[in-house]
Amino acid sequence: MDHHLEIVKTNIKYPIVFYNHQFNKSRPVSSHYHQDIEVVYVVSGKVEAYIDGKKEIFYQGEMFIINSHSVHQFNFPEFTHLYTYLLSVDVFKEFQIQSYFFKLKAPSNKEWFKPWLEMKYIHHLLPIEQHILMYQLYQKLIQDCLLDKKQEENTKEIYKIIEEIEKRYNQDLTLEIIAEQFHFHPNSLSRLFKRQTTISFYQYLQKIRLKHAYYDLIHTNMKIIDIALNHGFKNVKSFENVFKKEYHTTPTKYRKVNN
Repeated sequence: MDHHLEIVKTNIKYPIVFYNHQFNKSRPVSSHYHQDIEVVYVVSGKVEAYIDGKKEIFYQGEMFIINSHSVHQFNFPEFTHLYTYLLSVDVFKEFQIQSYFFKLKAPSNKEWFKPWLEMKYIHHLLPIEQHILMYQLYQKLIQDCLLDKKQEENTKEIYKIIEEIEKRYNQDLTLEIIAEQFHFHPNSLSRLFKRQTTISFYQYLQKIRLKHAYYDLIHTNMKIIDIALNHGFKNVKSFENVFKKEYHTTPTKYRKVNN
């Protein structure tokens, strides 16, 4: 497959290019790469992202980062609204940062997103306010998401594991199974996973199961028991317990209110 290089024009004074755009099935984003760091926020809908050959799915309210020169493309199974931010690597050079590898540890941290969402009002700000806001976003990325070389290696390993979880989340998956597959001692993998993602392996697994189950709950007429079993929960009660922790109600009640 051919990947085209995308050239984005930014400047030091206003170093973020912001896009507020909408997509659907007939308007995918073809495979490409660029020098800039790309941050994407899903306002609504669903994104099937292929980043350096790895498929990841992001839903409404989630954010993700595409690193410099990472080949990526997007498909949209439904109408999808995105905010996209392109950050110039020249600014990182100004901060004397040589490595531009970033990882967003919590893709649905609403508090962390707040200043990013203010970019939609950028044209209502004074020039100096635009400049300050943009540099605040660079500072947040550097402080919270920049990885050193060792962290980068660990993160790439965790990415592989997360990709495997995404493939097999609806199976009877355990920490021990994944540890053996990736040549870790279970305790070592447990510590590394918690350090890299801020949550435990099993918490992450349940979040992935819940994310996919939530989509079927809202967008299909499948029975609750079928949704639960199709997405790796052992029974309806297990699904309901995880759902209640996140949404403070049962799946049945939530569906009635939101359909």
